[in-house]
Amino acid sequence: MVSCPPTHLFHGEHKTIAISGPHIQILDSNSGELLHSTVSFESSKLEAVLKSGPVRCVAVNYNFTHLATAGDDKQLKVWAIDGLQLLSERELPKKPTQIEFTRSGQTIIVADKFGDVFSYPLTPLKTATPPPAPSREADTLTSHESPSGGTLILGHTSLLTAFLLTSDETHIITADRDEHIRVSWFPQGYVIESFCLGHKKFVSALHIPRDPIAHDILVSGGGDPVLKVWDWRAGRRLYDVAIEQSVYPFFAVRRAQRKRGYDSDGEPKPPSRRWLARQRRREAKAATVTVTTPAEKETGATPEADPEVETEENVEAEGDDGDEDENGDENGASGNDDDVVEVNAMRVTTSGEPSELPTPVLVVQKIETLNIGGKLVLVFSAIGATALFWFALPPDAAAISEELLVIHAHDFGRPVITFAPVTGSLDCVWVSVDAHWADEGLSPDVPSHMRLVQLTLGSATEVSPPPPLLSTLNNASVILANEREISTLQLYEPLTSLPKNIDATHNPMIRDAPDSNTTNAKGKRSAKAAGKLRTRMALQERGVPEEPPIRRLKEQEK
Repeated sequence: MVSCPPTHLFHGEHKTIAISGPHIQILDSNSGELLHSTVSFESSKLEAVLKSGPVRCVAVNYNFTHLATAGDDKQLKVWAIDGLQLLSERELPKKPTQIEFTRSGQTIIVADKFGDVFSYPLTPLKTATPPPAPSREADTLTSHESPSGGTLILGHTSLLTAFLLTSDETHIITADRDEHIRVSWFPQGYVIESFCLGHKKFVSALHIPRDPIAHDILVSGGGDPVLKVWDWRAGRRLYDVAIEQSVYPFFAVRRAQRKRGYDSDGEPKPPSRRWLARQRRREAKAATVTVTTPAEKETGATPEADPEVETEENVEAEGDDGDEDENGDENGASGNDDDVVEVNAMRVTTSGEPSELPTPVLVVQKIETLNIGGKLVLVFSAIGATALFWFALPPDAAAISEELLVIHAHDFGRPVITFAPVTGSLDCVWVSVDAHWADEGLSPDVPSHMRLVQLTLGSATEVSPPPPLLSTLNNASVILANEREISTLQLYEPLTSLPKNIDATHNPMIRDAPDSNTTNAKGKRSAKAAGKLRTRMALQERGVPEEPPIRRLKEQEK
């Protein structure tokens, strides 16, 4: 058995909340005493907690009186921190990606994987009669209905990765997997204030410094090798801070190869017709070999193939659109016939020869600000990196240089899971690390998960002697788990799910001249693609100009 690392941590003046997998624990911030824990629930309540699975999203209100959690079961749960009592439970329309409270604590904001942001009251509204069945015509702006009466704030056309409310709560800033950052009014999300456009890869973290002089500054990070600093009101980029060279030396977890037959969200994909045809052909070939008679061997005769067996050529002739995934690989099968298995993020064939280690993938996990020595210091972490990083935020672009801007790093030797500033301290940070991580797999004999470090503009030191809270987090409140339960945490899942598999190198609205050498991933052209090519070439020979797709659509609408 190993212990489950805290995946979410909130440190308050009087109470601290630590969440490990499906369990919630409330501790006294001063004495370190473990006040409440779902581990000690009675059997029926404990079974409900375990059935919900790991907590994916969590938020605490400003006064530390209520806690909101959600997971893969799509249940929004509201807890009273005093006594850790479950107050309400509501169904969400889709899996959430982030939860936040408004400053008043009376409204909960939830973003989901379908790109929508909903608001819910802290206490569910009681209705005397059940609500009517939702109608598709009721709201044409939302991509799905909210079964619990949530109010739609805004929507993106891509997976929402992060959002935040400004300090005055007049605006909401949202980011998605398609490199977009949008600034909208709150709660009138249909009014867009500005866009912060410039990222070339996904955006995974947003932060507005908690400083009155910097409340118009937005810091964003994700898969790009830089952190971008914006004037979010005007949608204007102020400057970039290069972090790639500082972060890459500390990468311990590389991007795992996506499992064969699974999509980017980890959901199983049905096998393609081509893959099924190949399987039938192999089975027919194996059956033919087994029934070959001695006479056939002497004469060299080859038995006739089963006419009902669908060959790969026949499948391709019928068209293979939609049978390939984003990488060009077939659904349910890879381009290589050799079996491939995953071992510690290295691709190893059944022959035992490992391939090259996957390229590190940068995913900025969290961004916070501290005030150290009178300077505004930006602290951030990256998924799979073993260090915590920080630097003094430059006042303007002119202050960015190798001499003036130095990114510091403190290596913990284990991947950083999350971190949280210490309430009441200007320079101390709680850090949770994956202490059981190792190149060869999980190891039971490892250091503690929780660390407490004090940062300066040149170094970081672990606080000694450790306060009572740190001792409790690493001892009395440790939650044991097996390897399967640890895998359900999906600590490094964003390394695979957030990066796109295809980089757009051309504008699909611009039609290029037909290329006779255009082929698919296997060097063959489907019948459908060949037909389109012949039609376009015939039109060009006759001198008929091809209309842009937008013009054709407009004429059809008329």
